[in-house]
Amino acid sequence: MKKNGTENRISVIAALLLLALFAVFAVAVLVSGVRIADKVITERDGARLCRDTVQYVTARFRQSQSTAVSVEDFHGQPALVFSEDIGGEVYLTRIYCYDGYLRELFAEDGIEMGAEDGEKLLSLAKLEVREERGGAHLSFMWENGETGQVFLYREDLPVVDEVTE
Repeated sequence: MKKNGTENRISVIAALLLLALFAVFAVAVLVSGVRIADKVITERDGARLCRDTVQYVTARFRQSQSTAVSVEDFHGQPALVFSEDIGGEVYLTRIYCYDGYLRELFAEDGIEMGAEDGEKLLSLAKLEVREERGGAHLSFMWENGETGQVFLYREDLPVVDEVTE
C-alpha cells in the first residue's frame, strides 16, 4: 500500500514534536541539576565559613600567650581583647566584627586605631562577645542567617569583663 503525502507530513511532524518534547525534558533536567548543585555548593560554603570562623577564634584564644583576656567595646563593637607584654610594652589584639567581616587588630596599647583598621579575616554579619563564668561567650551570625556560638575558657588566663552595661 502506498502512503500519500499527508501521511508522510503527519509522520514528520509527529517525529519533530517528539524530538522537541525530548529536548524540553532534557533542558528541564539540566536546569534542575544546576539548581541542586548550586544549592549544595552554597550550603557547603556556608558551613565551611561557619566552621572556619569558630575554629579561628577558638585557635586564636587557645594559642594566645596573653596575660589577660578581656571583653570590651571597640568603637561600638564588642571585641575579644588579648593583652600581651612584648619587650616591656603592652600590645593589644582585638577580635571584633565590623563592616561585614570578622577582623583582627594588633596594636600597642594607647595607640588610637579605628575599627576599619583591622585585618579582614572572614565574612561575618554580627558578633556578640561577653564575659561569662570565667570565660568568654561568643555568638556569631553570618550573612546567610546561620548562627553559632562558642564558650572559650582557659584556667591559666584571667578573663576580665570591661564592658559596662
